[in-house]
Amino acid sequence: MTPTLEGVALKIERAYEHFVSLVGEPVRSVYTDVYALTAKPDPDGLGYRFYIGELKELDSDRWAVVLGDFFFNLRSALDQLVYQLHVVQFSGMVPDDAERDSAFPIKSAKPVTKNGVFVPTTKWNQIRRLGNERALIERLQPYNARDDADASIREIGWRLASLDRLNNIDKHRRLHVVRSAIDGAAHPIFSPEVGFGTDAHFGPVESNTQVDHWRYLSRPPRLAEEISAHCAFVDISLDEPGEQDSVIMKMQALYNGVVDVVELLATPFPAIRLPERL
Repeated sequence: MTPTLEGVALKIERAYEHFVSLVGEPVRSVYTDVYALTAKPDPDGLGYRFYIGELKELDSDRWAVVLGDFFFNLRSALDQLVYQLHVVQFSGMVPDDAERDSAFPIKSAKPVTKNGVFVPTTKWNQIRRLGNERALIERLQPYNARDDADASIREIGWRLASLDRLNNIDKHRRLHVVRSAIDGAAHPIFSPEVGFGTDAHFGPVESNTQVDHWRYLSRPPRLAEEISAHCAFVDISLDEPGEQDSVIMKMQALYNGVVDVVELLATPFPAIRLPERL
């Protein structure tokens, strides 16, 4: 067997196709839609409550299924990358046990024995048979990368941890929860003596619900104009523990993180055109 990154590249390209099938284009703005808000005055005349109208219909089931396939293809690309490193290591004749164990490890916690002794990569079944590549793979681990002096390495570690969590949810538990969510709003700036404050809602949102509340001690200048201009930015968001992020930004980050990992480990392979970043 000849070592190659062709399968890895095809898996990443398939993830790219999933991204485009949801987004419609490879590059887009963060926000999906801008919604004007309806204002209702407080009875005491010192505030306004703002309500969003009817949200655009979201086919959350389709987004969840395609998103799961996107994560799976990226995770598979990493596993196939490690297998191809074994093909290099064993000159095309990968032993059965190495083929069975081969996978890209993603460890959020430092692996230690019961006595707290670090378990070296020579004992990680997925990669213990590899050579110098083990050191780089270990450096990229989330538990290790978070303290790395190189910001790009730290970012890769965070992205690997996120990919592993999200892929496991879809693969082993359930579909992802995908919802419309507010992740931005325009707010006015008044002088301090006005006593202006806002209680804006960010995160998952339903149609026809309150999304902001302005309060002030004295009526601000230009209030009517500011109320008329007030709006909310609504995106499509993951609603998972620790992963309440814009779906599109999350997909871009994880996709680019996998491309980064492949490029870092591509040295032993014949040159191949790898997918471009999103």
